[in-house]
Amino acid sequence: MTEENTTESAEASTEAEATDDIKFQEVVEVPWEELQESLGLKSALGQAENQVAQFLLNTEKRRALYMARLAELESALYESATRLQETKALNPDWAYELKLPDEQGEKGYFIRKQDQ
Repeated sequence: MTEENTTESAEASTEAEATDDIKFQEVVEVPWEELQESLGLKSALGQAENQVAQFLLNTEKRRALYMARLAELESALYESATRLQETKALNPDWAYELKLPDEQGEKGYFIRKQDQ
């Protein structure tokens, strides 16, 4: 062992002994003035958590409404296409795809899908 290592280990053991000699109190009073900042921060944290929770709840409710609306519209589209298919006297045993026009006033088409 070098002299430097011996000195460091001796200092460390002296510090450990000094810490062992110190008696720490189990309960320590803290005056109100010293707690005000911590209490203010705790209150602000609680408010921020509530705001985030409310925001996330509202976002989830809106998402659920949008998803329900999308499902409604998709269902209505398929029902409309089915009614239209029935009016065109197409073979009920065949599968058709409805090609909608890109522009208003253009024609659309039912195109038979090939069986796979």
